[in-house]
Amino acid sequence: MRSAACAETAAVILPWTADVEDTTAADRLAMGAVCGRCPVLADCFAYATAVGASAAFWAGRHRDVTGRVVEGVQLQMPWAS
Repeated sequence: MRSAACAETAAVILPWTADVEDTTAADRLAMGAVCGRCPVLADCFAYATAVGASAAFWAGRHRDVTGRVVEGVQLQMPWAS
């Protein structure tokens, strides 16, 4: 996903792969803002769901090591119901 907003130079410094307890509220808000403007948000969500992505921030949602969403930001994602 080369066109993903999280791959942009300014965004790569964020802790995308950190466990939720190792991030700050400001980190999570910043990552959510990046996801909110991402052109491949739906693809990211579909991929994370399909592979059971875990222990990282995917498509505006932080997942634990089991893949369970532990925290998310309010993004308009009608396809994520």
